Amino acid sequence: MKLNLKAFNIVYLLFSSSTMTFTDELISKVRKVSKPDDEGDSIFIDSYDIDGTRHRCWGWVLEQDKSKRIFSIELNYEAKGGGRIGKKMPRIAQLLDILSSIDNVFEFDCRAYFQYAKRIKPKPVVELPLKLINVPNMPFDRIQGVHLIKLEGNKTKYDVALDTLTNGILIANISFNYRANIQETICDDILKKAVEISNLFVSKEQ
Repeated sequence: MKLNLKAFNIVYLLFSSSTMTFTDELISKVRKVSKPDDEGDSIFIDSYDIDGTRHRCWGWVLEQDKSKRIFSIELNYEAKGGGRIGKKMPRIAQLLDILSSIDNVFEFDCRAYFQYAKRIKPKPVVELPLKLINVPNMPFDRIQGVHLIKLEGNKTKYDVALDTLTNGILIANISFNYRANIQETICDDILKKAVEISNLFVSKEQ
């Protein structure tokens, strides 16, 4: 799955799953494609170019408890430079194809890091920076960022940290949970959810 992070001003997107017991057959399929390291973890990796930007992605099948065959999944996408990946390296598409046979629903802990350039004139839902006026004896002069949380009952629905840099760049760090089966579209679905949340907090003129 080739995600276009640059199109949405995303620097990186990562998500890790809840743990789950794997069958011997599933473990065998994973390790046939990607030989595990000394800790029992298998890695899948890919790179590609979109809109002139090099993207890299990693996927891990992490062994949490060998005796009980308990594993978790982690995927990480980045829009940054780097060399091309060897043709023989296990690919993300292979990992998703193997895991799509799992019927269980995973809960993913998702994080996305957005970076909005000054030229697109990003406008955060809370005006930043906040300057303090006539507030004596404070150990700071202005508020560069805010941490915002949306609750659903007594649980956090999503968590957003907004921060402004001195060069006019606006940063948005977003965290949320996502429940779904692992299918070929899972990465794109999580990307869309991250963008949906970011649009609630940052608008752009262009």
